[in-house]
Amino acid sequence: MIVGTLIAAVMFTTAFTVPGGILTARYAEVEFLKSLPLKLIIGLTCLFLSIVTMMASFGSALYLILQEKSSWVTIPIIVLSMIPIVIFSILQFPLLIEMTIRTFGAGIFDKPKKKSCFAKFRACWQG
Repeated sequence: MIVGTLIAAVMFTTAFTVPGGILTARYAEVEFLKSLPLKLIIGLTCLFLSIVTMMASFGSALYLILQEKSSWVTIPIIVLSMIPIVIFSILQFPLLIEMTIRTFGAGIFDKPKKKSCFAKFRACWQG
């Protein structure tokens, strides 16, 4: 069984290995300025929206199931289940704001513009 497991593991590894072992990126240097940060911004925004809708559906389903039997339990469960979501949002939301400012704000070679709403928000956010 041990030899069979080792053979299966080696076969699985060789099936997904790129010939030559050289991985090349299809992105050029210019695309790192707009294309990839835009995809990261869209991904983080969709992640936040999916987390919010997931928590809304979880809370409403829990409330509908437990409203008649023990209604006092639903509020603490919903509040306690939102703690990891709030912590995740607090840790990741500054990244989303920073990526948006750096991608769509003024570059290092542009003339300084008026303070945008993102710059005002960042100044408020940082204290």
